[in-house]
Amino acid sequence: MDGANNVDIGSNRTILIYPSLDSIEEFKIQRNSYNAQFGGAGGGVINIVTKSGTNDFHGSAYYFGRNDLLDAQDPILKALNPSAKKSPIRRNDFGGSFGGPLKKGKIFFFVSEEWNRLVQGTVRSAHVPTPLQRTGDFSDSALDTTFSTPSTTGCLLKGGLTDPDPSNAGGPFTAAASTPGTIDIIPAGRQSTAGSTILNTYLLPTLSPGTPNYGCGTNYAKALKGPTYWREDSVRGDIHLTKTLTFMMKFTNDSWTYGPYAAGDQGWGGDAGASAIQDLWSSPSRIAVGRLSKTIGSSAVNDFQFSYSMNRINLSQSTPAAAQALNNVIPTFFPHTAAETASNPPVWIGGGGLPTIWSFAPWRNGEDLYAWQDDYSKVVGRHTLKLGVSYSRNSKDQQNFSQAQGVANGGPVGYNGCKKITDPGCTNLAFVTTNYGPA
Repeated sequence: MDGANNVDIGSNRTILIYPSLDSIEEFKIQRNSYNAQFGGAGGGVINIVTKSGTNDFHGSAYYFGRNDLLDAQDPILKALNPSAKKSPIRRNDFGGSFGGPLKKGKIFFFVSEEWNRLVQGTVRSAHVPTPLQRTGDFSDSALDTTFSTPSTTGCLLKGGLTDPDPSNAGGPFTAAASTPGTIDIIPAGRQSTAGSTILNTYLLPTLSPGTPNYGCGTNYAKALKGPTYWREDSVRGDIHLTKTLTFMMKFTNDSWTYGPYAAGDQGWGGDAGASAIQDLWSSPSRIAVGRLSKTIGSSAVNDFQFSYSMNRINLSQSTPAAAQALNNVIPTFFPHTAAETASNPPVWIGGGGLPTIWSFAPWRNGEDLYAWQDDYSKVVGRHTLKLGVSYSRNSKDQQNFSQAQGVANGGPVGYNGCKKITDPGCTNLAFVTTNYGPA
């Protein structure tokens, strides 16, 4: 953009600045066979030139909007959360530009501003623990007859849970009054404090008790509002020092934030959208360019340019209390900083047919690109001769995705009575169907 590198050199595919359409003068797309000036990439090249001021004052203003007034209700949300409002979308994009002379024929300016405020609902559905299951009472699993087969009661094996230690001082597994003959209650004295905390990190079901899927299937759906707020400030100045010498200065600042919720595919570090763990993204980017152009005679031009491009990605925990609740009951093996203790969940949790709980906030990613370039062009008859030199110093610093405190992402936990997959009736009992499958 204006000769500056606008590409993330880490992924080599994402861009740093999203230029406002109202600030673009022209662009050129080269799909292949481009010259050495545009090296450093194997795909196409898009070169953007932004607007500059002229001898006349010109300005613009605009607004684009969108909302969900004419949108239909999401069918999954309607089925699993009948009382929920439709998945929201609110998009307000507005801005303007203004340019002109500070001194006619000599000094010009151009300013562009744009704001984009988007709140978009993303429907997430999952199986989450019911209030009874969080206390060790799995009668909801036994009573969900949608999942009953000749070998199961609901999604528990006939007879219910297998008690590995009936003589334990905490008391034996028992049957709920609503499910006589099916062992489905783990007494409080036999339960893990950490396990209970993990279960309580999940959000509550949106289906009503007793409805199909409540105890075993997908019982939760919610339209998570993911706010994305973006702003761009852009200013350019051009000075005609002499008739043959000009100086251009350009500065662009992008800033955007995302979340919470930063759920699933809408952002790294956002979990499946069914737990209290939430992240907040912020990503500022800037590009500064200075170019000195000299016209030599009637057939040659020399451009010398310096540019600086930068980007930061900062992830932070927006629900530190929920993360700290996990830290309090799951001790860490390796020492870490106080900041990590306060804001980083100790494990990535998955398995047992439950949604994944994960986050690697706090996390930082940054790059700084410095480039010096000189280009000489001369027209010789019917040909154009181009020579140039480019020197750049680039850095990309990214923290490792935080798994230093461990990962609990094993198989399901055997709540359906199976101790191993080879037990009778367990061989073909997939945990994705029963939600609590063979360990």
